[in-house]
Amino acid sequence: MLVLARPKPDYQIDLTRATMHAEWEDLIFYDLGRTALLAGLRALAVYPGDAVIVPAYICYSTVEPMIAAGYRIFYIDVGHDLQLNPARAAELAEASGAKALLLVHYFGFPASFEPLATALRKHGVRIIEDCCHSFLTRIGGKVIGLQGDAAIYSMRKTLPVPDGGALRLNCTADRSEVDIEKCAAPDIRRYLTHRSVEIQIASLGWPNLYDYRIDLLKRYARRAGKSKSIQAKPQLPSIHLRAYLASSDYLRQISDRFFTNHERLEDGVRKAGLSMHNARLAAGCVPQWAVLCDPSERLVPWMRQHGVGATRWPWFELPVAVSAAVDDYPVSNELNRRLALLPIHQSIDTRQIDNMLTLLNKFAMRN
Repeated sequence: MLVLARPKPDYQIDLTRATMHAEWEDLIFYDLGRTALLAGLRALAVYPGDAVIVPAYICYSTVEPMIAAGYRIFYIDVGHDLQLNPARAAELAEASGAKALLLVHYFGFPASFEPLATALRKHGVRIIEDCCHSFLTRIGGKVIGLQGDAAIYSMRKTLPVPDGGALRLNCTADRSEVDIEKCAAPDIRRYLTHRSVEIQIASLGWPNLYDYRIDLLKRYARRAGKSKSIQAKPQLPSIHLRAYLASSDYLRQISDRFFTNHERLEDGVRKAGLSMHNARLAAGCVPQWAVLCDPSERLVPWMRQHGVGATRWPWFELPVAVSAAVDDYPVSNELNRRLALLPIHQSIDTRQIDNMLTLLNKFAMRN
């Protein structure tokens, strides 16, 4: 049995829905979250040559376009609780003259905002919330991403679409960089064809899409296809993304599935003698993954060997400037090695949860 790392397209969704829910109608859409980030920086008058503080626990694909555009990146280590130290952030802001800080809401768990904002306010640092992992999470009953000067999203990490980068501007900003004539919506036929093949393979159970040899091919293909130059041009959301965002009932249903899958997996993890990285879920939190502690650093390879789309993050995409400086960023390097992420998305059913729990119990007995 293969347990896919990402959800299947929902072919039952009503594609005739034309109006997005009011919570999302003010978003400016892009192909990717990192593209939205570049546009957001410019809208906040943070220009190439300026310094930006970024958590060291980050995917290099997020910072690579900023570096290519000419921004100066200053990394800051995260705590074991995935939070930034406000005092350390303020010190770094003063030393670097940073104009902006990227605050990441990791894996659906909200980052603490107010202490950081208070510490950075006197330095005039803009805060951009990175909600790419946390699109479904709510804070105080409201969508995440309303606290900072701006927020970015990457809905393709949660919804079965190839697009979904989006920018929210929460303050007075220069919209000349973003309010330009929008391109047409992307054609997602190639994406749907690719996903159909993946789903057929998963139903057959062979080949194992998470075999290490296939992983090597995927990484090679990603490197070969990467473009370091990104043009931050907005676009219309695809017809599928628009339909998903138009249905609050659909988003509520998949949020409930994430939450239910996480609770069931969490109970089984604890019974197996393993441990979750996070405490019990807070109200409004919709986790993107079940995040386990893995001191052995062997759990992810074990699960992938048995056909489960488990992963680490950012894994092979931790910036070299971080991985090569373990003494400067010890926690980020440790989290990258010792957090195991198990899929709990809306396409995961009870049978697949039971399969993952069986594998976790076997792993626990072997280790």
